[in-house]
Amino acid sequence: MNKPESIIFNQVDFSIKAPRFKIIFSYMDEQGIPFVREYFLRLLKIKSSRPEHLAEYFDFSVRETDIALQDLLDHKWVKWNQDGTVGLSQEGHALFNVYSGEPSIPSLKQSSTICNVEFIGKNFVNKSSVLDHSKYSLELNVPIQDLSVSKEVVKKQFPIDFISLIESKTVNVLSNDAELYKVDLVEQYRIDYFRVTQPFELAASDGYQIERSDIDVLKSEPIDLCITERIVSLKAKKSNLKEIMKAMSQFKDEDTRCVISNERLSVSNFIELQERTEKTYFLGQICHQNSVIKRILEVTRDVESVNPLMWLAPNDIYWGKQIKLIDMLDMMSEGALVTKDNEKYRLYDFRLYLPLPEHSDSLRYDVNELDYQFKSVANKNIFCYKEGFLDGNVEVIVLQNKFAIVCYHIKLPAYYDVPLPIGFMTTDMNEVNQIYKVVSGYLNAPIVDEKSHFQTNDFGAMSLIKK
Repeated sequence: MNKPESIIFNQVDFSIKAPRFKIIFSYMDEQGIPFVREYFLRLLKIKSSRPEHLAEYFDFSVRETDIALQDLLDHKWVKWNQDGTVGLSQEGHALFNVYSGEPSIPSLKQSSTICNVEFIGKNFVNKSSVLDHSKYSLELNVPIQDLSVSKEVVKKQFPIDFISLIESKTVNVLSNDAELYKVDLVEQYRIDYFRVTQPFELAASDGYQIERSDIDVLKSEPIDLCITERIVSLKAKKSNLKEIMKAMSQFKDEDTRCVISNERLSVSNFIELQERTEKTYFLGQICHQNSVIKRILEVTRDVESVNPLMWLAPNDIYWGKQIKLIDMLDMMSEGALVTKDNEKYRLYDFRLYLPLPEHSDSLRYDVNELDYQFKSVANKNIFCYKEGFLDGNVEVIVLQNKFAIVCYHIKLPAYYDVPLPIGFMTTDMNEVNQIYKVVSGYLNAPIVDEKSHFQTNDFGAMSLIKK
């Protein structure tokens, strides 16, 4: 089996405001005269002009003007004059109706489409990549001035992308040779969000991060630039490897230390570790580990008593920024309730613990924001706890006497733009109990500050905090 050249070590969803529009437009087949041709011909009928004057009058670029003129020259409707101007040819004059003075235009056909436009690259995007919210993602900023004139932006962009929209079946016309005559009406319906998953990869040969792949849209450069700017703004200022090593010591985890060498992942050591231990090691966010998810379902089938299955989220801006997370949360929540002998019973008490500051002038806002972000998760399953567990660098899922999952979110800014999640799942009872001891010890630790809203680091169910 061939070894991969690159390995995905993290994945992040980015979202962009993408209003939904209804666009009504008129078009004709190739034999017609589209509106750019028409108005060039109208002007040249009045007076021959130089190309630069045409460009200035229509606010076209040099390239756009050259394309329009070449089209008219190809049809032999215009000609070059000896003084360097462009004027109507005999065939061009013949286009104009003797009575109305307008160029002869065949009957127009009208159609409409409903589509979304993301407002950074101004791309018309597929419905499959659009959601009605920006949850579980990092939202990229869209210029307010663009959104304020959104209909005008779309009205200008639609003719530019018309051919590609036909090819992608975004617009339906009677002929693939159709040419747009004009945009009749643009109506905005609502604000949706275009979502794209950006993978981060490292070279399997040496562990170095490799260049990010481009976004799969027609005009990707503006989006790629915005993503880069956002990543740079969020990049860690220093390594957290020292804190990670302390966390490993608390778990009595001597194995995982070897995977980091010279401030980057040693792929060979990681592979060797996978092969020589019984633990299931993984690279990347937990929600992408299919083997781990499958193992969770297996080991929770025969629990003997209902215990809390606790999932402690880390203090990492990139955690939870993947729509795939919601699938795993649903699986954990729904998997707790099973039916046997026509009776329903609970296997475990699922609790997703989200970090909150102990003191905050905006506590109510912070809680409401978390409530909004995780609205699709049942309120009874969402808990909050005091941020700072193992310096906020470690994610843990643990079910007492059954299994534990540990994921270290390692920040090595000299080599990686985003955190490097490395973790394992274990069913060894000594290891499970040690991890459970560390987690429960932190959650049950008392808060002695009289000004605090809470008595322990376990703040309890979020539904109670909101009251």
